[in-house]
Amino acid sequence: MAYEPKIGKDFPIEVEVVAAKTRHTVEVTRSMIATLILVFSLGAIALSGSTCHGSGDCSLLQSVWNFSAAPLGWVLGYYFSCGGPSQ
Repeated sequence: MAYEPKIGKDFPIEVEVVAAKTRHTVEVTRSMIATLILVFSLGAIALSGSTCHGSGDCSLLQSVWNFSAAPLGWVLGYYFSCGGPSQ
């Protein structure tokens, strides 16, 4: 090969470092997705609840709850189960 890159030779990359960075990236991505699910679901429930409180008709709140209950259960079950995300 005519050209050998010199970047990276100063910093030895070990398997443990790469594995730790990969686990960190996976956990940050998973946490961001879970946070977005919680924020949007709880925001939709709060918005529909305030709308239902004003009108007196709770069918919108029931529909939003039926749609958002499963993702909320998945997120809460993952992060608050007995084993936890680290096991």
